[in-house]
Amino acid sequence: MNGENLEGRVWSFHDITETKTIEAALIQSEGRYRNLYDTMTDGFVRVNMQGFIQESNKSYQKMTGYNAQELAHLTYEDITPKKWHEFEQNIVETQILPDGSSNFYEKEYIKKDGTIFPIEIHSFLIKNDEGENEGIWAIVRDITERKQAEEELRQRIMELELLYESGLSFSQLLNPKQIAQQIIKLLDQKMDWHHTAIRLLNPINNTLELLAFNQANLSSQKERNTAEEKLKTSVAYLDQGLSGWAVQHGTIVHSNDLANDPRYQETFSGLQSGLYVPIKTGKQVIGVISIESEKANAFSKSDERLTVTLAAQAASIFENARLYEETTRHADELENRVKERTAQIESTKHRLELATHAGQIGVWEYNPRENKVIWDERMYMLHHIPDGSFDGTYQSWVKLIHPDDIDKSQLNIQLAVTKYLLLNNEHRIIWPDGTIRHIAASAVTVFENDGRPERIIGINMDITDRKRTEQSLYESENYARLLFNAVPDPISVTDVHGEIIDVNRAFEQHYNFLRDEIQKKTYPRSVCIQTRSDKREKYLMEIVENQAGNSRQHSTQLNVSSTNENIQTIELRSYSIEVKGRQLILNAGRDITAYKKAEDTLQLANIEMKHALRIKDEFLANMSHELRTPLNAILGISESLEEQIIGALNEKQLKYIRIINESGRHLLELINDILDLSKIEAGKLELNLQDISVKTLCDSSLRLVKELAQKKSLKVSLEIDETEITLLGDERRLKQSLVNLLSNAVKFTQEGKEIGLQVQTNMIDHEITFTVWDQGIGIEQSDIKRLFKPFVQLDAGLAREYPGTGLGLAIVSQMVRLHGGHINLESEPGKGSRFIVTLPWAEKQQTAQIEIESQITPTSPKSAAKRSVKVLLVEDTEVVITLTSDYLHYKGYEVFIARNGMEGVLLAKEKKPDVILMDIMMPVMDGMEAARRIRADNMQKDTIIIALTALAMPGDREQCLAAGMDDYMSKPIQMHDLTKIIEKHLSARQEKK
Repeated sequence: MNGENLEGRVWSFHDITETKTIEAALIQSEGRYRNLYDTMTDGFVRVNMQGFIQESNKSYQKMTGYNAQELAHLTYEDITPKKWHEFEQNIVETQILPDGSSNFYEKEYIKKDGTIFPIEIHSFLIKNDEGENEGIWAIVRDITERKQAEEELRQRIMELELLYESGLSFSQLLNPKQIAQQIIKLLDQKMDWHHTAIRLLNPINNTLELLAFNQANLSSQKERNTAEEKLKTSVAYLDQGLSGWAVQHGTIVHSNDLANDPRYQETFSGLQSGLYVPIKTGKQVIGVISIESEKANAFSKSDERLTVTLAAQAASIFENARLYEETTRHADELENRVKERTAQIESTKHRLELATHAGQIGVWEYNPRENKVIWDERMYMLHHIPDGSFDGTYQSWVKLIHPDDIDKSQLNIQLAVTKYLLLNNEHRIIWPDGTIRHIAASAVTVFENDGRPERIIGINMDITDRKRTEQSLYESENYARLLFNAVPDPISVTDVHGEIIDVNRAFEQHYNFLRDEIQKKTYPRSVCIQTRSDKREKYLMEIVENQAGNSRQHSTQLNVSSTNENIQTIELRSYSIEVKGRQLILNAGRDITAYKKAEDTLQLANIEMKHALRIKDEFLANMSHELRTPLNAILGISESLEEQIIGALNEKQLKYIRIINESGRHLLELINDILDLSKIEAGKLELNLQDISVKTLCDSSLRLVKELAQKKSLKVSLEIDETEITLLGDERRLKQSLVNLLSNAVKFTQEGKEIGLQVQTNMIDHEITFTVWDQGIGIEQSDIKRLFKPFVQLDAGLAREYPGTGLGLAIVSQMVRLHGGHINLESEPGKGSRFIVTLPWAEKQQTAQIEIESQITPTSPKSAAKRSVKVLLVEDTEVVITLTSDYLHYKGYEVFIARNGMEGVLLAKEKKPDVILMDIMMPVMDGMEAARRIRADNMQKDTIIIALTALAMPGDREQCLAAGMDDYMSKPIQMHDLTKIIEKHLSARQEKK
């Protein structure tokens, strides 16, 4: 283009001020955000989809120890421990890629220097303009301090838990050794040591006594004794070792270089760390906790803090134990003093009783603090007032005394409480009718330790007659006569030959003899209707020779005739006395006729009770036999019909036969329940204890109720914490109990709900619990107490909904009790019940699998093996004969029949049967005698004899076995069970051969 052809130029101008302003703002904003980005405390990092680090801020670089250039050559996996790779890849795949970001999650980083530290990450997905994944932004926070704080918090919580546990355990201990062992046990949960020891200071000789210790890995008692002796001898005084130093100075010692510590006294070689904490009560040091370890820096500050706190707790507990020991010792001393004092009081009381009994003396006691007076019955007689009419106050007693004698009477309490003397005086009393009587009183004051009077005890005696005749009786034998006649029991004085010299008034009244009439007659012949002179003379000789003269327990009994010619029994006690050089016998008689009659009545009652019990047992035995015999026929025929031995049955006939069989079984259960209850009440039920598989016991019990539960569409569950456990018990009785409880659960639970059985073991209390639960109707709390009593049914009306006798739970309760356990019930009406059976249980090694008796495989009828077996049936009931023989013929046995024991003995000798089925109650000869005679024949000593009897009372089985029988089955019997038992014995006999 030439200039000459140029026609002109066009210029276009655009205002870019706003653009430039925006660019400047963006540059300024980017600078601000970059500054903020680099100054953030959290780390920011961007990685591409291949994991390489593309960008990071300064906090991230400081956190990892790498600069930006170094990080550019690394992936995020290079600075992440391998154990987190799979975890983080899962976060990327499950959170970041599908959701665009992750939740906060924790992992670890590896610093440039190799240090591993915890971090918290929150990641975001980066997409380009086309929406493709370009990389990941991550915010990274170093949480080392937070983790340390959390660990510290965890340590403190653990310490608090240990301290709480120690407080609970210490509160129950008062024995210093037990306290020390508990401290060591608690420390063992927190620290890792070689050994620990707790020593107490003996302030008397300034020695350190080893109270308790523990050392890991001691395998025998011998090693423990050696270690204990080393700890005792190495540190025993205050100047020995760091333990002694801590006690001397009362300060904590925390050493991490024991070998170079001059204060250290070596106990075991190779130890590096030690912690020694004094036990102090206030400022007084009473002991020390010593912990030593073979590891360096073994004990942290938290360990020290925990040990100090335990030491403080232990100090107060040790002090409490010391105070308890002193209190116990003082209490024992006080108790001994109380016993001595009580013995003295009892002795005094005994003497007073003798004195008051002989002299009609009234006894009283006054408590000055409570102003309370206590009288015995003779005090009422002395004052001539009705028994109980005295209100027991000092003021009321004063009103009964003659006004002129109050000051000198024993009721002058001021004199009694200020003089340590036995007080004696006489005073007058006034009867309600105005009669004045003379009273002799004696009293003694009992003082407390503080010198204050505790009580005054005294006696009163009416001496009115003595006062009237005192002058004439003072030096005469009438005074003795007055005392002699005052005794209420018949008293006589004889010479050594039994000649009566004197009798008292009670003797005259009792035997209706005057004193003058009976003198010089021989006692007791003059009053006894039986004249066993040898008995009386032997007794008298013992008294004369002083063999029993002073023994109050030596007595004899004699029958005498009373005033109304009735026979009375007298207990005679005789004492040798000497009067003016002459040896005499004092005889005191007491009427024990009523006691003897009561004793005879009791003996007769016991005889009648035993007779009644025997009649009851005989009745139950007879009823059992009479019920079981026809029931055996019913069940046996129904069983044979059900097996269609005599021909085929249609479906409806089979249904009716099963109903008959089921009803018969139910009746049998009722009979068995009554007999079991009778055995338990009589104390004759014996348990066949053996190791039982708990799982097998539960499974077999549930099988027995499975059909009933299915009929009601009930869900049945079994929960057992361990399957391979065993229990010592009677399997049949325990199964009976569980089935009873499970049957009740089925019975009382509505259709479609649940029942179950739970089994739990408690190794601490050595118990095992079986819990049968249901969602049934529940039980009112007021009815629970009646539930386990015999014949009790909560729904007992004529229109009751649930059948039964009410015996089941009573038997369960008794069975559990016989096993040493107990049964509890938790129930709420409308929500169900929980029957909890708790039995004693001990865990033991399962060294051998429980042997389970193998089941005999039923063989087909008419098998060749059975056809050669000869069976003798000894039975007197035709129905049973027909039923049993038909069934055994059907099963292929050759059967012979004997209708009494004698026929059985003869037929056994003739036919040489392999098996004898023996009834017990039969005419001519019973089954017991028949079995004994068969066993007496050497040719039949190996013949199998099985008792088939309706006798099911306690001891019946044992009697059958003692008579020589091999087994026992109580009627009614199940035919297939009978064949199983026959086959079992035949197999056992074959194995012996």
